[in-house]
Amino acid sequence: MAKDKKDTEKQEIPLTEWQQRNLEFLRKKQEEKLEKEKLNEKKIAEKRAQFQTDKDVSKEAKSKAKEQPVSDRDAEQEKPKEKQAKVKKPKKKRPRVIPRKDFWQAFLVITVSVLVLLFSLFMVSPFSRQKKVKVSGNKNTIEAQLIERSGIKKSDYLTALIFDRSRFETTLKAKDKWIKEAHLIYHFPNNFTLKVKERSIIAYRKTDNGYIPILENGAQADTVNASELPESFLTINLDKVQDVQVLVKKLAKLDQALVKEIKTISSANSNSTKDLLLLEMTDGNTVRVPLSEIDSKLPYYPKIKKNLTGSSIVDMEVGLYSTNSDIEAALAEHKSSATSQSSSEEESSEPSADDNSSSSSAESGETTQQVTEATAAP
Repeated sequence: MAKDKKDTEKQEIPLTEWQQRNLEFLRKKQEEKLEKEKLNEKKIAEKRAQFQTDKDVSKEAKSKAKEQPVSDRDAEQEKPKEKQAKVKKPKKKRPRVIPRKDFWQAFLVITVSVLVLLFSLFMVSPFSRQKKVKVSGNKNTIEAQLIERSGIKKSDYLTALIFDRSRFETTLKAKDKWIKEAHLIYHFPNNFTLKVKERSIIAYRKTDNGYIPILENGAQADTVNASELPESFLTINLDKVQDVQVLVKKLAKLDQALVKEIKTISSANSNSTKDLLLLEMTDGNTVRVPLSEIDSKLPYYPKIKKNLTGSSIVDMEVGLYSTNSDIEAALAEHKSSATSQSSSEEESSEPSADDNSSSSSAESGETTQQVTEATAAP
């Protein structure tokens, strides 16, 4: 009894908090260990059962195989072999397909790079400066001079002539007075044609050294010999260059058939009209017309000459009328006689003065009648 009491006393001793926690931890660990042992036992039992079932299945398969004929066995043996062969064949890898967009981008980059490389090599090589230049359309100018005046040099690159053609065309027109139009045409691979249009010759001016061609813009070219002149040409005998330029521009406005009928143009040296010109026509007639009005009055000449007989003078200074050399001489003589009579002595008698005045009036009337009869209105 005493021992039992001692045991109960010992059991009744209260435990500390740490001891309680320790007992709980040991109890939990013991429970987890038991659970693991149970799981392991279950797994082992399942494996044994699976092994036993596989063993039973293999025994049944063997017993069935013994019952089947030999041909069936061979067929069954061949099937797994075929499956193994199919499995053993490696799968063919499909080639990687580049997207169309990426392909064209790469192609564009490569093409541009190649073109830039080829262009760079060409510019470095001597072929970039080899060129052939020909001139067409020139009649009064020399080919070598035109090429030189255009500014084309042997050291110029082909690209300069191709992309900067307007510069050479403008330079040639500015430096050569003959050139009216110029076009530099490129022909592959390195050929160029300088196509020019020359200004036409309107007339010639006679000098001591020869004849100077006067172009359609009024410019004067280099002197030429008489052997180089055409069969028929217009000669201008004016001293002032400005008057020549104005005259040529006005003649360019007229009908060229009418201009070809003019043989020479010279100054009439008139005191009343300073720009009065004297035109000698190929048909033998003479025309007096002011320079400022030649483009408006001279077109009437073809109508007037239809009514003329023989060599006549067509005066267009004031109005339009025709006369001849005989009438002009008579008028000149009448003017001179009238002047001499007006300067006669004042002491002369009145009857004599009356006789002179009556005779002079009769003469002037006859002269005026002759001029009126010879006049042909257009």
